[in-house]
Order: sequence, then structure tokens, then C-alpha cells
Amino acid sequence: MFSVLSRSRTTRLATSLALVAALGGGAAATLPSSASAAPAAATKAAAAATAPSSRFSAYKTHAWDGQQPIVGADQWDFVLPATKSAPDRRRSELWWALDGAAVSYSEGDVATYQAEVTAKLGQAANERGQWHVLWQLLGTTNGQWKGPSIALTVADGQLRITGGNGHEGHNPGAGRVYSWANDLAPYVDGRTYQVKIQDYLSSDPNSGWISVWVDGKKVLDRWRPTSRTGLRPGTFYPGSSEVYSRSGLYRGSDRTKTPTYQQSARHTKVLMS
Repeated sequence: MFSVLSRSRTTRLATSLALVAALGGGAAATLPSSASAAPAAATKAAAAATAPSSRFSAYKTHAWDGQQPIVGADQWDFVLPATKSAPDRRRSELWWALDGAAVSYSEGDVATYQAEVTAKLGQAANERGQWHVLWQLLGTTNGQWKGPSIALTVADGQLRITGGNGHEGHNPGAGRVYSWANDLAPYVDGRTYQVKIQDYLSSDPNSGWISVWVDGKKVLDRWRPTSRTGLRPGTFYPGSSEVYSRSGLYRGSDRTKTPTYQQSARHTKVLMS
């Protein structure tokens, strides 16, 4: 079962949470004066039309060379706008919160993420060296942000579950490759996928497992991650204390040209446990 951070830590991030009420790319919301305020009934109707129906919200956001996440009724939109020159890494992403406190998990927890996920990534979804992260469980390894323990990604024309590169022993230059990937379904641009990911988080590679459903079909059943070299990182890294549930669009280009056209992702009907 997930845990939530203390209210005192949540208070320190009140500025980040203000974007939940601002639908226009992260600008601060402005309240009307008493003289210009709409009638109470109209105000309530407008709020109901835009407020998310889910109990889950943004604890904080990352919008690096991308727009701030945009919230609607039970959906979140993440946009990387077109640009003349794009850096190798771009993101529009949020850390999830439940009732205002960050959703996090520790070793021994079972983490579940369920959503309808739609992405428009263009040709980069099929190009080698391009990758896109739509959801991840990410924490520090020995105090460093190295990589997610589990992530939902798109690369090489495939919807995938990936991880391993945040393991303390991961060092490709020395021949220690802990990163792993498992294809879930062929990726079709603009298609909506109903995805459910359930993980037992353990640093013991014989105990940690991952199950995944795509469009109601179980495509991975308590699989224990194994890299292409046979190394097994588990589902929770040694040197970690907790991981955070994050959704959005985080993309990168490795040794290839970064696309300059707009890319986007939408997460709808999000459930976590």
C-alpha cells in the first residue's frame, strides 16, 4: 500500500500545487473581486466543469522545455510544443498526490498504476535512439537520481515496461548492464491504451515482480526483471528508501536528432493503490 508524505513537507510545495487550479499552462490563478464576482450558482457550475473528479492531483511538476501539465475533468495533458531547436531532454511531468500529499512506496509495498494513456509522438516513436517515458516509479539510489525502478515507455515502435538503469551496480562501461525492457504491445500513434501496472517492490531479485494488463489482457504475469546480460536488479534498488509515482511525457534522444515538432500525452481515469 502506498504511503503519503507529511503535511509539513506538502506545505513547502504549495506554490507547485497552485498549477492544479490554473489550466492555462501553469499561470497563477486569480480570484475575482467581490464587485466582479459571478453569481454563486454560475461559479460553482464553472468549477465543476474544470475540476478533476479524481482524488489524485499534482504534488509538484517538472516542465523543462515543455508546458506545465494541464488538468481537466479526470484527465491530465502533457505537451512538448514545437520549437526551432530542442534539447536532448524535454519533459512535462507531475508527481502524483493523494489528498495533497505525495504518493510514494517503500520496499515490500505493492504499487498499482492504472490509466487510459494516449500519446502523440510522431515518427520519433519508431526511430532508434529515441525514448519516451509516460509513467515511472522513481527515487534516489544512495542519494542520487539515477533512473526509475519501473517505467512505462515508448521506443522502437513498442509500448514497453523498462527499468534497471538506476541500480547501484549499473555500469555499462564496465560491462555491468542491469537495464531491462519487456515489450507490451505494438505502439500506434494517437491510440488510447488501457494500462494497469502492478508491482511487488523488492530489492531481492527472487521476490520482486511485475504484472501488466493492456486493454484488459494480462501480458505480463509476476515477471521478475532480468537484463539482456542476465543480471537481475529486482524492483526496488538497494540504497533507496522510497519511490514516487510520476506521470507525463519525459523524452530523450540518444545520439540522434531531437524532434522539433509538438509531442503530447494524456492520462485519463487514473487510479493508484
